[in-house]
Amino acid sequence: MVARKTDLYEHDSRHLLVATRAYYRNVHEMKDSIELHYVEEVIPGYFWIFPLENGYVNVGSGMVHKYLKQKDVDLRKAHVAATESEAFKHRFKDAEMIGDIVAWNLPVGSKRRKAYGDGFLLIGDAAGLIDPFTGEGIGNAMCSAKIAAEILSEVCKGTDYTENTLAEYQTRIWKRLGAEMTLSYNLQRVGKHKSLVNLVVNKAAKSPDVSLWISDMMAGRHTKKALLNPATYFKLLTNRKIDSVSNTQTAS
Repeated sequence: MVARKTDLYEHDSRHLLVATRAYYRNVHEMKDSIELHYVEEVIPGYFWIFPLENGYVNVGSGMVHKYLKQKDVDLRKAHVAATESEAFKHRFKDAEMIGDIVAWNLPVGSKRRKAYGDGFLLIGDAAGLIDPFTGEGIGNAMCSAKIAAEILSEVCKGTDYTENTLAEYQTRIWKRLGAEMTLSYNLQRVGKHKSLVNLVVNKAAKSPDVSLWISDMMAGRHTKKALLNPATYFKLLTNRKIDSVSNTQTAS
């Protein structure tokens, strides 16, 4: 909405996620951790179940807009279908949806959108800084806010608030986030290949080491670069120790 007001919004289905979200109560088998499930209907994308306070649960699904259109997916129907599927129906049999399923567009950082103009800077979702792989945006929003504050503290010492002066914001944003955004976009594209997704998820289901390795990557505690290296999948196929995978890939 903010980007539209500044005439900087551009709809590009290749660099846009579409997501649904609904709140529930009485979802069974909840633990104190977020769940990402790769279900057929929303690949490349995922179905999520996030625990909240007081027994509430955030449930949703998301996928790249381009592929949603290609596969002719109704994301709200896919959301409901996931909760009623064999894999999840026992967990939602007593669940109560609070409110409705809502949907929205998420501009992701696989495209470098202009985020400044005469007298203003855009941060967070307005600047299109959502992670293309995970769909997470809070960390990048905070990062962009910090950089915006630094730029404004410098600019406001003078009297020139024009676009040319504020362009430094864009430079610093992409110096800080550019490499991670590119990596996440490449991982998003890898996610189109169901066989690779199945390999990683199945190994994670059977191996606590692999599960922890994946969790650490999603949480930003470990580099995601390993998932772009063919050697990683070879080591998973041949049951090599995950320590060997992570150490080797990090070094490269």
